[in-house]
Amino acid sequence: MRGRTALIAVGAIVAATVAIALSITGGPMSARRERYDAARYQELVKLARILRCESQRGSSQALPETLSVESLRTYCGGIERHTSDLTDNETGEQYSYERLNSRAFKICAKFYDPKILESRRYHLNVPGYLFDYETGCISGSVR
Repeated sequence: MRGRTALIAVGAIVAATVAIALSITGGPMSARRERYDAARYQELVKLARILRCESQRGSSQALPETLSVESLRTYCGGIERHTSDLTDNETGEQYSYERLNSRAFKICAKFYDPKILESRRYHLNVPGYLFDYETGCISGSVR
């Protein structure tokens, strides 16, 4: 009888430990969402860098009104872009783009939790651009 009681107690402790670990880490679904958000963040950084193509050519051409493969091709002097550069890899939705003026823009994505990126120390490595952890948007300007 004691052996059975001990086995039940150990099983309960193991189950409680697993439950606590999942509640702390969030489990596999939380990790998957964090990976998707990290990928979205990297894609927004990539788009911000793509928009720098014009300033690297030394032109004073204004930012495109809309974000499309064709508008980027024109803006970047014929450099070929792909639809996948403009869309969320998980959902297939196009990222939100707003031209604030001829030199400034904002690009946004729908994150599960953009604040988790801040706690994981993701940092935008493009000078002159800012990632807003509240809204999930990168804003910046080109030279």
